[in-house]
Amino acid sequence: MSVIYLGKWFGHRAGAQASVVLRRQVPIRFDEPARSWFGGLPRMPDNIAWPRVAKGAPLHFIAQIACEDLPKQIWNGRGPRDGWLLLFVDVLQMEDDSEGLLSLLAEAWQGEDESEARLIRVLHVDRLGPERQPPDDMPTVRHALADHIGQFEPQIRDGVPKLWRRWPVDLVVQEVPSPSADGETNWEPAEVTGAELYGAPEDDENIDHFAEAEPRPLTWRGALYVTEALLRTFSTDKFGYEHNFKHNSGGLATEPQWEPGWLARSLARLEASVAQHAAGLAQATTTLQQCPPEASPAERASLENDVLYRRGLHSDAEPKLANMARLSQQWTEDALAAEIARVGAAHMSWVDMQRSGLERMRKHILTQDLDALMGDESWAAMKAELIAAETEYWTNFDGSPECVQLRTTRMTLFDYAQSGLKFALREDLLDLYSRSAAAQASIPAALRAELEPKLRHVSRSSTPHRMGGPRDVMQGWADPDDDDLLFQIGSDDAMGWMWGDLGALTVYLSPLYLKVRWFKRADARIDGH
Repeated sequence: MSVIYLGKWFGHRAGAQASVVLRRQVPIRFDEPARSWFGGLPRMPDNIAWPRVAKGAPLHFIAQIACEDLPKQIWNGRGPRDGWLLLFVDVLQMEDDSEGLLSLLAEAWQGEDESEARLIRVLHVDRLGPERQPPDDMPTVRHALADHIGQFEPQIRDGVPKLWRRWPVDLVVQEVPSPSADGETNWEPAEVTGAELYGAPEDDENIDHFAEAEPRPLTWRGALYVTEALLRTFSTDKFGYEHNFKHNSGGLATEPQWEPGWLARSLARLEASVAQHAAGLAQATTTLQQCPPEASPAERASLENDVLYRRGLHSDAEPKLANMARLSQQWTEDALAAEIARVGAAHMSWVDMQRSGLERMRKHILTQDLDALMGDESWAAMKAELIAAETEYWTNFDGSPECVQLRTTRMTLFDYAQSGLKFALREDLLDLYSRSAAAQASIPAALRAELEPKLRHVSRSSTPHRMGGPRDVMQGWADPDDDDLLFQIGSDDAMGWMWGDLGALTVYLSPLYLKVRWFKRADARIDGH
């Protein structure tokens, strides 16, 4: 059964409307065919072409929903109750290319076919077809949370899927009140939590954090993600942020100004900073000691917090001064400048060597079955190789024109890989969980117990996925005069979707067009925070 009613249903009431929450199955029922699903492959008849935007790439497949399971009250009775609705989106332009979006809209405004300028497409099919593989020129969309869609080149990459993971969904029917006649009451669906939707505990902790496992790849595809993350760390991105690369991968955040006296001036600045923080701490301590007995608890707490804050500033400044004093005693300005340059050059040579080594590692990984589990022995060998690659460089954490916080830092490839390792573990867990019953069974029981409550989490900030009724409001308000809400697709860690700033993709169609099933006129917008 894929249709569920949330709470008591009052569908017989005059004016009552229905909204449908599209609930990802947790756990997934692999023993029954899915009637509706997110991601994976669409099923549509052979005579229907994969949607594209004019002069652009294929649209990305988002969802396929069984219309027969929609309640009568949705869209005030309009729209189909047979066949399937399919949603496709040009994610690259919806997410990252506002100029491209404006360009396409401008073409529509200049008289070209408006439907070609739209970045979404809703299809209605009357029967299921075979699973349709995406076109060859479909770009990668998988890394929505860490690889930010379209940000890293190339957009089609060996071994990285072009599709989001397939996830069956159930339809949960929720009653929506009619808009108030006076317009004073906000028209929006009642907030629903993951615990209410699933009848089981939810966990709002970050999906990247798993207490029961060290960050590591579980499959060879996860190992590929780690190597790709490292290769991106040691290269400039498509926006040319070489400065950020130098800071993050080694070298100074700001090259010091090699003018006579720079080392002494840095030391003097730190001495002044320590003295200033010491004076501030002394003043805050005196003020607290002089606090009258009749002061309120809130006033005393505020003074105590000020003391703690100033004590922290002073404690942070003292070791910086001690470090710079030690450097000024050990080195002359010229000698220290030469040492920074020497170590920096050695570090950049190390980076170049790691690039070639990581490319070899990547090519080896691509010879493996990427969906296969990466055994403990293979992971131990990869981890040892990452740890053995060690470098050292000087870093100016202050970022000021002079080296106020200059110090040496030691790093290994394993240190650089931490974000990539977290990403790989998360993606592998989600892939294994959603792929099949056998793949899900390969997840250790403790990790699965930690994962499932995260998958059930739903909040107003991330919005549930839904069809019909008003949208979940993040900005502004839902207007009863809005068109019919075909889809609300929220940001979703499990799917890898992020719309704007943790917002939602909303797809609308006018009531008239919905009644005559002219889905070509559907329009989309992103509602974000």
